[in-house]
Amino acid sequence: YHSTSTNPSRLTVATAGKYLVTARGVWEAHATGFRQILLFVNGSQINSAKLMDAVDNTAPTMDITAILKLTASQYVEVKVWQSSGGLLNWTSQSFEIVRLTTE
Repeated sequence: YHSTSTNPSRLTVATAGKYLVTARGVWEAHATGFRQILLFVNGSQINSAKLMDAVDNTAPTMDITAILKLTASQYVEVKVWQSSGGLLNWTSQSFEIVRLTTE
């Protein structure tokens, strides 16, 4: 479930099981630094992370997918990071979780 008022960055599962988690977004074009997308479960980073170098005058799309075994009440968050030296927009975001099996 997702709350737009309490912890709006979290997707929390109500039932234990295996879940497909996907996140995607587009960075504002900038030629400096790197871009990164990461997944967290209950506030701890998991091994799923992607990193890319900046490319001149392109607005790169980044996505990340993981299959996670979660227990009831665990939550997943996606975080992005960039090192351009300034603020960059992260647009066209999507963040989804789908239960594949129950445990």
